[in-house]
Amino acid sequence: MVLQFPGRHSKATAVTTTIVLPMVTPTASGAATGTHAVEKMTTYSKMIVDLALGPDGVFWTLVLLYATLSISTFIQSRRHISEKKEIKRAVEQNWDSPWMTKDWTTLYGLIAMAYEDESMYTPLRRKYIRSIQQRWNSPKRSQLRMLLEKGIVPLFIQDGGISTEQTCFWSWSTTFPFVKLSSFRQAKRRACVEFLLPHPERKHARRFLEILGHNKWRYGVQVRTCNQIHGREIVRTWEEPAAPYEIGRFPLTVGAEAAIESILPILPDKSLDTARSDTIDGLEWYLKDMDTENIPLMHYTDVCIFRVEAGHWAPAELDSFVLGCAEKSGIQYRWPLDVTRRKAIRELERHGLTV
Repeated sequence: MVLQFPGRHSKATAVTTTIVLPMVTPTASGAATGTHAVEKMTTYSKMIVDLALGPDGVFWTLVLLYATLSISTFIQSRRHISEKKEIKRAVEQNWDSPWMTKDWTTLYGLIAMAYEDESMYTPLRRKYIRSIQQRWNSPKRSQLRMLLEKGIVPLFIQDGGISTEQTCFWSWSTTFPFVKLSSFRQAKRRACVEFLLPHPERKHARRFLEILGHNKWRYGVQVRTCNQIHGREIVRTWEEPAAPYEIGRFPLTVGAEAAIESILPILPDKSLDTARSDTIDGLEWYLKDMDTENIPLMHYTDVCIFRVEAGHWAPAELDSFVLGCAEKSGIQYRWPLDVTRRKAIRELERHGLTV
């Protein structure tokens, strides 16, 4: 920067020299420092390349690969922990104790919190309730929360329609070829919802069951009444599953799977839910390790497991239909979520647990 004053050019030059020289000197020093840093980085890079390509290069490459696979395996084991290990860990950390409650309000609060937060422990099997957890916090799916407030516990839901989704992402594997490829699925689905209702002998519960079974939409409805103490289970059916289609010939999900998304449209369709039975499962199938005693209130009480399914591929959300039937039957909102949540938190705190 040059400072000039009228009539004093000689002094201005002196001042300019005095100001500019100190400014230039640090810049030159900084350039030298930067050059030195670049040289050091180049040297380190060359050392790494020489190490990889030298006589011991294969050894260090294998060490690096082993470390990467070890970290990847650890992360995947944390994500895909087995049910038995999860139960064992819950017992060690006392997370199973709150679920032994004898109070329905507390239990409904725990279920709501587990649906809201996927990381929270629950005796319910994640392979089923994950579909509920994915929709629970959506403002558009308030019907699920309203059902729980009526004492109806959603266990599984699938919306109808056609969609393409990525079901598996690229990751390392512990077996040859040590890599898991991405997987895409293009499928058409029939809408389906499964849920639990305690004390089916109540007047409003019986009314609810009849309204479901004689719906004008011809949705297939199955009900399994379970009593774990007496080992008694009764299955009732209205409008054969997937009515008006024959049992076993109309799966819930049909489509194709591939590692490359672009080839999905040319692949033949196949059933993608072969593990699902035509008959509604009992209570034990929805609990980890198939142990109903992990939730005593359900174990020692008569409960009904419902399955409602559409007979077409069109878009549909059956939680709205079920809620409408519950409203018509007169089932009240006895368990508001704010009340049940407070009781659940107190129960967790009583066992020294925090969320």
